[in-house]
Amino acid sequence: MADISHALTALSDHYTELGHLLREKTRNPGGERVHTSRPEPLSPSDLEVDRFMVTMHDVLLSWEERVRAAAGLQPSTTDISWERRPAVISRACGLLSRFVLGLISLEEEPMRRALTLQDPGNLPEDVLGVVRPDYVDPYPELAGADAGREVLWLHRRAQTMTDQTIRTLTLDGVPCPHCELMMLTRRSGDNGVWCAACRTMTPMEEYTAWASELTASARH
Repeated sequence: MADISHALTALSDHYTELGHLLREKTRNPGGERVHTSRPEPLSPSDLEVDRFMVTMHDVLLSWEERVRAAAGLQPSTTDISWERRPAVISRACGLLSRFVLGLISLEEEPMRRALTLQDPGNLPEDVLGVVRPDYVDPYPELAGADAGREVLWLHRRAQTMTDQTIRTLTLDGVPCPHCELMMLTRRSGDNGVWCAACRTMTPMEEYTAWASELTASARH
């Protein structure tokens, strides 16, 4: 039970960190676009983060709804804008943490869980649901033990994603010496910086000299 409470406390911060990551990666500095013969780099990891954040939202709010009903509390609002989702996640995690004993004591009840078309093999054969073009809407019978497993899984997955992103530092304010767009990053342990736009690696010595030159120019 202590592990579940700890996971719920951390999940709110993880959700906020993942949101900051997506906003940082999807910004378009100066409204400029790069036109080169090379294809623009794809970001499947960004799509994975976005999907996982949707999963976090759906799972946590579904358990919050059940706990509210079991505790005789007023139901929470379901009309939620993207801007308010971090606050809503924080509210859900706070309530679930306060009622963690009630959470893990819940009886079985059908609950919606959206899955990709590759996931249904992990479900029992008798689960009711709807198959859609890109995903499946199953309604498995879930109880308090399942809530604990889902919360711990969300925490482990979120921790892995945020640990990976923390190791990449965005170098704000310094344009790339090759394409001049401000999309430089540095991964922990790399002896250089990487441009997400032109996909050029600049050795650390060259980057330091370039940054010093820009600073000197700005002073004159």
